[in-house]
Amino acid sequence: MELKLFFNILKKNIYWWLVPLILIPLAMLLFSFMQKPGFQAIFSITAVPTSAAEEKSTYETLRATSLFTNTIRTWLHNQDIVSEILIKAGENPNAYSSKQMQNLFKTQFLENTFTLPIELNADSQEKAEKIANATIGFVKQKTKEFNQSTQGHLTFQTQAPAPYIKQQESKLKTNLLLGLAAGLFLGLFLALSKHYIET
Repeated sequence: MELKLFFNILKKNIYWWLVPLILIPLAMLLFSFMQKPGFQAIFSITAVPTSAAEEKSTYETLRATSLFTNTIRTWLHNQDIVSEILIKAGENPNAYSSKQMQNLFKTQFLENTFTLPIELNADSQEKAEKIANATIGFVKQKTKEFNQSTQGHLTFQTQAPAPYIKQQESKLKTNLLLGLAAGLFLGLFLALSKHYIET
């Protein structure tokens, strides 16, 4: 298609591409303003070997602690355990879908490390802080239960600094750009479709 013909088509069908180009970005802006600001809790839990560590080699202790750190990670992606954490935080687990509970915590297991970085998102600062603190307390309690089941083998304790809570950045610019791109694509599609149907 020649460029001149293309611009003639746009000129002839100006409302077909101009209206979506205006309305869709406006809708995305409205959606952005209606969204509540989100909050993110960032914290970490560190596993520390305690009793019976002297009976094992350094390699065995390091490996066992690394594996236990990964065990903590699996706890945080278990739906039943996440449900218990939410109850401990004063939240209603029924308000969360199964997928939301499984993905509530963003964790990254780094091999041969004892610290598990954790992130979670919530719609209020208070909720983010409550869930983070409930998680830390739950993991400590769960670690005690784990130690009782080891029957004298290597045991652990967990340490965690206070969670850092921050407000998530607005997605206004991103949503506006997406709206412009979608509006332009839809508008051009409608204008060209109308032209070819008529011809």
